[in-house]
Amino acid sequence: MEGHPSSSTAGRGKRGPVATVLRNLGRAVIRNPMAVGLAATLVAAAHRLVARTNPLVAGSDDLSAVVAANQPVILALWHGQHLMTHVLWPRGLPLAALVSRSADAEINARIIERFGVETIRGSGGRDDRQQLRRGGAKALIQLTRALASGRSIVMIADISHSKERVAGEGVVTLARLSGRPILPVAYTTSRRFIVKRSWDKSVINLPFGKGAFAHGPLIHVGTGSDMEAARAEVTAALDEATRRAAGLLGREPDAGR
Repeated sequence: MEGHPSSSTAGRGKRGPVATVLRNLGRAVIRNPMAVGLAATLVAAAHRLVARTNPLVAGSDDLSAVVAANQPVILALWHGQHLMTHVLWPRGLPLAALVSRSADAEINARIIERFGVETIRGSGGRDDRQQLRRGGAKALIQLTRALASGRSIVMIADISHSKERVAGEGVVTLARLSGRPILPVAYTTSRRFIVKRSWDKSVINLPFGKGAFAHGPLIHVGTGSDMEAARAEVTAALDEATRRAAGLLGREPDAGR
């Protein structure tokens, strides 16, 4: 299932009166702690329903096995495909997630905390380098310490709105500083809604279908590694994992490059 913009809102930067009202309502909700808590509870319940009603198809990779053998790891995934990671994570293994400091990300932080995932707040910037500054540097230190203490990290690989599905500096920098490997992962479901108007083509997984999970090879980034080459390697591995996950369900990957 895919979302299609209506003719009245198809133009970039143009919003009709209904869209404007909904946007303003959304802003009011994320500034209300009680509303944020309620929304997080409802979405967490929806995520559990999706996981329970979308059994993984034959051929899906075993996340538990690869993580247990290599803990801690840096779980990397594409923006827009990250909503179910905390549900799929093996129980009993510690996990922390980098979450933006922006108000919009507060609901997401509350959701994953309901699954026992620790949140580490980073920069709300859209640029790779902003992620390593303005609060990003502090978050990088926290992430490195979390890995050193045995906790795995889940991190969105692409950051900039202008470079979706291109691995940024943050994930490879963390791997180089911590000495821990990057594990590229992809999850998809047969029934899903694609928010086409979002820059990252966010996917909302729906219940009562089938699921597929794939991961790429572990990627090690040494102190002397070429960082651009490492970014390219992560990008290619994530693209391949995304392609394989979709292929298990008999279709092409969802919107992206």
